[in-house]
Amino acid sequence: MQEGEARLVAGLAMPEQLLGDGHVDVAYSLTELGRLYIAQGRKSEALATWQRAPAIRLRTRPGHPATRETADLLIARYREGGAARAAEQVEANVAAAARETSASGAAAVSSD
Repeated sequence: MQEGEARLVAGLAMPEQLLGDGHVDVAYSLTELGRLYIAQGRKSEALATWQRAPAIRLRTRPGHPATRETADLLIARYREGGAARAAEQVEANVAAAARETSASGAAAVSSD
């Protein structure tokens, strides 16, 4: 394990232990670890980390731009690997979460 990877893995372990594996900081660490794996040509490992990150972000911050960015990384990886159906499912999940966030925000504004 190279130094950069060791730091990212350690940076992932700490928030997982302190905050739980569903915390947005874990999603950030997973995204960055996946980027490192891609740079190293380790596509299957990147895919594994990127599968977890959007799921966390969709639960914790569905309308946040980082959620879209993280999902786009996963979608691109799926498409590269010929998994168009999986890419479409992620896209649908992100779109549904964005609609729900938008609708709940509009409802909150109209109830004020």
